[in-house]
Amino acid sequence: MGTRDISRSSLKQAHLSRAAVDFTDCLLDAQRQRFERERAAMTTGRTHRENPPARPRTFEALAEGEAFLGTGWSDLQTGPRGTPYRWMKRLGTLMLPVVLEHGAHIEIDGYGIQRGRFLKGASLFVDDCPVDGKFRRLGLRRWHFQGQIPTLPDQGLPCAILRLQAPGLKMLPGSDDRHASLGVSRVKVTGH
Repeated sequence: MGTRDISRSSLKQAHLSRAAVDFTDCLLDAQRQRFERERAAMTTGRTHRENPPARPRTFEALAEGEAFLGTGWSDLQTGPRGTPYRWMKRLGTLMLPVVLEHGAHIEIDGYGIQRGRFLKGASLFVDDCPVDGKFRRLGLRRWHFQGQIPTLPDQGLPCAILRLQAPGLKMLPGSDDRHASLGVSRVKVTGH
């Protein structure tokens, strides 16, 4: 049996909704990025079983920083007061190179809400495990999430994948084709 290349056009031909195609694209991109990082770690002479790379217990990703690696995000935007942030489509992923064997505390600072129901219906997962926490609106444009990542077994992988999902999309003001749900400016994870 040969492998079949699943492309965006073949998914559209299967009559899937745009949201399903975008969701699939985000998951495939995150898996590709994870594979490339693991492959790069192995080509440097290390194998995860013999000599696993040291991972920190804390991690912080600012929207303008190089640590903000994932899919489903817009280019960097700046708010009226100079706050940098990235718009998320319906699904945004972020790679977390942090130890989660004993669980962790997570905080997300948001800047931008397309609709209030997008924040109320948002959910957060790390490696497909739901994160227990609460989304709070802090003003007209600001929001905050605080929660606990459950204990996750070490799978020998260099990164876990954070997945933030919103229940819908809305066209951005002044844009013909860009849709978004929530804006994110900072993600901080502190291991226990």
